[in-house]
Amino acid sequence: MTSPPSFTYGVATSADIAGMTGRQMLEAMVAGKIPAPPISQTLSFWLVDVGDGSCIFEGDPGAQLLNPLGGVHGGWALTLIDSATGCAAHTLLPAGVATRPWRPKPTSHVRSETTPGACAPKAA
Repeated sequence: MTSPPSFTYGVATSADIAGMTGRQMLEAMVAGKIPAPPISQTLSFWLVDVGDGSCIFEGDPGAQLLNPLGGVHGGWALTLIDSATGCAAHTLLPAGVATRPWRPKPTSHVRSETTPGACAPKAA
């Protein structure tokens, strides 16, 4: 793994990415020409390589990512998978086309819960 690169973090503006294909936008991010997304800083991961239909992320799972049992929280790895697959699809987009994932407002509250027994083993 490479050492964490030095990035500027933020959200690219429409002007920053105007006329770029999805791949060009991600390559600009790797090159530091546009900001890396804030989640990369929060969760200590970054985009290192971009190809047609592929992206490679690396990260440093530190102590801030440990679950109650002392292992790296599975959500961290799944976030890397989500980022890699989403960005891989993005590399295939022509200029002027964007994806629209679910976008709750940063100030909204999201709740996730299970019901009793939802995670209990069931007899076959």
